[in-house]
Amino acid sequence: MRDRYQERARLLACYILRTDCTIREAARHFGLSKSTVHTDLTVRLPQSDPLLFEQIGERMRAHFEIKHLRGGESTKRIFSKRRAARNCACDERQGNRKDARGVR
Repeated sequence: MRDRYQERARLLACYILRTDCTIREAARHFGLSKSTVHTDLTVRLPQSDPLLFEQIGERMRAHFEIKHLRGGESTKRIFSKRRAARNCACDERQGNRKDARGVR
C-alpha cells in the first residue's frame, strides 16, 4: 500500500516537471484533490526520491512566486466577461439602435 502512494508521488512529480503545470492542474488531470497532490509531493516524495523532490521543489517555488500574477490575470478575465455581458444586455434593451452617423 505504501509503495503505491510513493509511486503516485513520483508519477505526479514527473508529470508536473514534463508539462510545467500547477498542482491544481495536476490534481485535475489525475482526479485527485490539491491537498493529496501537495501531500504526495512534499511528504511522500522526499522519502522515496530525494533528487526528484529537489527538482519539483524548485518548480513549486517558481509557481509560488508567480501565483499573484496568475490570480491577477484570472480576475481580469472574470471582470472583462462580466463587462461584456453587461454591455450586451444594455445593447439588447436599447434595441441596437444607431443614429444617422452609425453611432449608438
